[in-house]
Amino acid sequence: MATAITERRYWLPIANPKERYGGTRHAFDGRRWDGDKSAISICGKKAKMRKATEIEWFSFPTCTS
Repeated sequence: MATAITERRYWLPIANPKERYGGTRHAFDGRRWDGDKSAISICGKKAKMRKATEIEWFSFPTCTS
């Protein structure tokens, strides 16, 4: 039986006061956020990273690009 190889990605809400809802949830390569200050998301956006609040998790929309 063959095992499928999948890429690991994690999601993190990224705050941006210029956006309608205050930010967006973006996908990043890796298993989980490891405390990096910034990274490039899957959609190519350079993002400043920090621990997200519960409100950001449920109120920020998911990136669609």
